Formats: sequence, structure tokens, C-alpha cells
Amino acid sequence: MVCVAADVSKPDSVNGLFERVRGEFGRLDVLFNNAGLNAPGIPIEDLTYEKWTAIVDVNLIGVWRTARAAL
Repeated sequence: MVCVAADVSKPDSVNGLFERVRGEFGRLDVLFNNAGLNAPGIPIEDLTYEKWTAIVDVNLIGVWRTARAAL
């Protein structure tokens, strides 16, 4: 096992994570996507576009990004 800090909203960070995994182990057997952001407990009309896109980038695109890099 190796612990690597990575930001799933940044492609270079994700790529660096899997380069490290390949370097340490040669392959990946299991991927567990556990990163996520929540919207604050405010009315939807008060949620900013920037906050919403940050949530989508981590919770949706981050899953795709890490799964793609893992393969």
C-alpha cells in the first residue's frame, strides 16, 4: 500500500498518482473513488456557479478522470 495525495480535479495530479502506483507496484488491482464535495446547506438560488462546477468537477468528472487514468 502507498498513500499519495492527489487532487482529482487536476489531470496532472491524477496522472502523477497513477505513475507513482505503476512505479511502485507495476499495476493497479482495485480502484476506490472516494473523493467528493458537498454543496453547502443553502438555497439553490444562492449556490454560485463556481461552487457548483467545483462539485461537479470532483464528484463526476473526477471519477471519470481517475477511472480513465487507472485503465
